[in-house]
Amino acid sequence: MLSSSPPELLPTVNSLLASIEESIQSLETQKKEYQEKLLETEKQRHLFFENNPHPMFIVDELSMVIQSVNDAAVRHYGFSREEFLTLTLKDIRPDESDDQLEESWAKKRESPKLFYIGNNVHRKKDGTLIDVEMITHDITFEGRKSRIALINDVTDTRKAQETLHLLIDVTAAASESEDLHTTTSRCLELICTLKNWQVGQAWFVDEKQKELFCSHSFYSELEITEFRGESLKIHYGKGKGLPGQVWERNAPFWISDLKEQALYHRAQTAVRCGLRGCFAFPIRFESKIVAVFEFFSTQIRTPDRYFLEAVEKLSFHLGVVFARRREQETIRHQAYHDVLTELPNRILFQDRLAQAVAQAHRSEDTMAVLFLDLDRFKNINDTLGHDVGDKLLQDTSQRLAKCLREGDTIARMGGDEFTVILPSIHQMEDAAKVAEKLLFIFNDPFLIGGHEFHMTTSIGISLFPHDARDPQSLMKNADVALYRAKEKGRNNYQLYSPTMTITALQRLKMETHLRRARDENQFVLHYQPQISISTGKTIGVEALLRWQHPEMGLFLPAEFIHIAEDIGLIGSIWEWALQHACVQARKWQELGIAPFPITMNISAAQFQQNNLVETVARVLKETKLNPSGLELEITESMAMKAEFTIFVLRELKEMGVRICMDDFGIGYSSLSYLKKFPIDTIKIDPYFVRELAVSDKDSAIASAIIALGHGLNMTVIAEGVETLEQLATLRILGCDGLQGFLCCRPMPSDAITPLLQEEPFFPTSLA
Repeated sequence: MLSSSPPELLPTVNSLLASIEESIQSLETQKKEYQEKLLETEKQRHLFFENNPHPMFIVDELSMVIQSVNDAAVRHYGFSREEFLTLTLKDIRPDESDDQLEESWAKKRESPKLFYIGNNVHRKKDGTLIDVEMITHDITFEGRKSRIALINDVTDTRKAQETLHLLIDVTAAASESEDLHTTTSRCLELICTLKNWQVGQAWFVDEKQKELFCSHSFYSELEITEFRGESLKIHYGKGKGLPGQVWERNAPFWISDLKEQALYHRAQTAVRCGLRGCFAFPIRFESKIVAVFEFFSTQIRTPDRYFLEAVEKLSFHLGVVFARRREQETIRHQAYHDVLTELPNRILFQDRLAQAVAQAHRSEDTMAVLFLDLDRFKNINDTLGHDVGDKLLQDTSQRLAKCLREGDTIARMGGDEFTVILPSIHQMEDAAKVAEKLLFIFNDPFLIGGHEFHMTTSIGISLFPHDARDPQSLMKNADVALYRAKEKGRNNYQLYSPTMTITALQRLKMETHLRRARDENQFVLHYQPQISISTGKTIGVEALLRWQHPEMGLFLPAEFIHIAEDIGLIGSIWEWALQHACVQARKWQELGIAPFPITMNISAAQFQQNNLVETVARVLKETKLNPSGLELEITESMAMKAEFTIFVLRELKEMGVRICMDDFGIGYSSLSYLKKFPIDTIKIDPYFVRELAVSDKDSAIASAIIALGHGLNMTVIAEGVETLEQLATLRILGCDGLQGFLCCRPMPSDAITPLLQEEPFFPTSLA
């Protein structure tokens, strides 16, 4: 074609051909240079891959098959190259499911980043798990899309950080806790939680017994009741059990798998509860072991060097903290306990007594204080010495403590004097029964240093609120009663009586206060309803006199009525009470509360007043209360003066006032009195009600009283009803009404009024 071209074009064509040939040669040269550079790059990449000190993989992007590994990977993971090339990424990442691994790998494929960094857990050939940081990059390997991965083992770094956190958290918790109990519990919980132990136990050294005892336990939701119960029963000596091994070796000790230690103590119980690995380490103070911490796991466990280093540091730090807490608790204990007997001392007793009195005020319960000392104890100290005397006091305190309930308090006040608090007793007899038990324990002789001692004690009893309503007065009255017991020959108990301690000065002071009481409006009335057993509704309300002294507190009638009678104030006090009770009855009627009589007690002295009937008539007129709205209570003792009593009662009855005989059955009961007296209501004394549900005799007596009352057309009310069992028995016996704490305690008018408006007091189904 060139020969046929016009001659003028030949130079141009030749020049073009030469240019093309030159370009081809240039391309060939560039290709050769590129191939040489590519070869050099591959060579460098191979050298980087093979000689890198970090493990490296090349993994197929789609199948995750490991295509190549470097020598560092072979050394680090323990697989040979041949073994590696049979594995996929899934085989060395046990913490992820297939779906999780596929998802994370897909994210890497879709990521626009040249490098992708992730944290994973890998498994070596020997099964060891390691924490790794993996950096991957897209490459082409043997014609396939792949990823090259560089592995950085961060296991040591992570464990070091965990160890640091463990030390910081446990030491901080130990330092911040206020007492040894809280410190121990919190440390066990933290170590178990941070290091994934399912059970933690603390064993403290008993220096006296030279053994370890389990004092605290922490456990997760794992059911280990059997194992924990066995641990609490066991005491270990040196070399016995896991705690004893630690105590003897003065070093941590562990069992990786309890199944392989079937003969080891508690191993079988632990395995039955799902526990496998166990570990224990000592708590030291000044090179002396004071406790052992013990831990159990549901997995086979061998502690690593990081945990061993951590517990070594914790051992000394916790030892210092424990020693400090024990010292503080010892100081606190000694401040409130008697050094010789370990019983509460005077300070702690007074604090507990104040609490008991405050609680009794709130709940209106009865409580008792007992004051006792050993008879002729001084003779033993003088003849045999204080060592024998001290041992006798220790033995006595142990015997006394065993006689009391869990909530009672016994204290040593000093010398041979002991005091007892009996909170929440039901009646005076309960305190007497305890006193009898305390006297009984002295029947057996004391054996001390080859000597046999026959000891006795004298006891004084003071009751709240009967004898006093404040701690100081209760103690004083119990002390007075104690000396009364000694006056009566020792080896007995005496209940406090006001006649024991009221001096002329005290009597005069009480009289003075009584004379001011009415003028200064110190008297108050409390009210207690009488409830129909069949309907649960109110059928009457008893007005009860109280003396609210601004300084001495609340007095019950038994504490001041006898003084008022002696000094001639009973008439004015009773008239004040009658006036206010009738006014209150009218107020309730005006509020629309169903009409019922209000009951007032008449003392024997007041009943003898010539103007009793006139006083009642005048008060009823002034208060505009219908006479049928008033019921006056007399006692059986008043019936002794039969003729005078009949005359007064008939006058009151003709006026329209109702008459009630109180405490029927325990006084001077006579059927002739019931026949002669115009009585509307009789009250069964609480003495027969107290054991009504369990005593056939009391039930028979109550049944007879009810039948007698109904036969004479009288209403019968049971007093002192406190339980549903008593209520049920009274209903079976046909009793009309009840009065007692079961339904309502005596309370002021503003407190009782809402209750009267919310009748019935109990569902009839309960009766």
